[in-house]
Amino acid sequence: MNDISKSVILLIAHGGAAESAWRSYRNIERMVKDAFPLLPVRWAFTAPDTVSGAIQSIQAKGVSRIAVLPLFVAAGREYHSVLNSVESFKLQNNAMKISVGRPLLDSANDLDRFIEALINVLPLERTKDEAIVLMGHNDSGGSNDRIFSALASALKERDRLIFTATLKGTLDFDSVRRDMMACGVKKAYLMPLMIAAGAHALKDLAGDGETAWRVRLERDGIKCVPVLKGLGEYDGFAAIFCENLIVQ
Repeated sequence: MNDISKSVILLIAHGGAAESAWRSYRNIERMVKDAFPLLPVRWAFTAPDTVSGAIQSIQAKGVSRIAVLPLFVAAGREYHSVLNSVESFKLQNNAMKISVGRPLLDSANDLDRFIEALINVLPLERTKDEAIVLMGHNDSGGSNDRIFSALASALKERDRLIFTATLKGTLDFDSVRRDMMACGVKKAYLMPLMIAAGAHALKDLAGDGETAWRVRLERDGIKCVPVLKGLGEYDGFAAIFCENLIVQ
């Protein structure tokens, strides 16, 4: 960016504000500030605040350039909502220069970088006959089915006991359970494939309810060890976000 005094980085996260989510957000913010020490960092959330409202607030302070970075795993509904908000604002304020960075998984070209970051944070105590179960989110319409399926396949080639499913879409958990039973898995580490370990990780993955993945796997005789850390808590994934920032 040419005029640093009129430039801002805007980080946009999902609307959850649980303390467990902020562990991820603070780590990403720290690494962004380290990478761009001269630029102020601001925050916006997909709910209840609107992206356009955050941009308007920043513009009112004399800022003319904004580097927007949506903190999402894939380019789903929320990501495209951010793009739409930015484009709508730019149509009405063509003097503003606004760039939007990519999510962690935008295309198949991102798989290798993502997988390396993931492999580096798998539990060190895991043995070769113990499984990893990854919970992604996806959209209700399965808009990210292709990228999550590609990720699941690539991980399987790397390690046959890494299983990936999403809460929504076609990559369903029941198929994972059947595959795990067929492989004779007796122990599994449960990890959220989400930026922050929020409500889904605490309830749907590792919770005590009848539909929680942990409970269902333990009924199958599989011992479960939840690893409740969001991807943003790991420096490797936070570094990818820094690389995806488009600073003009």
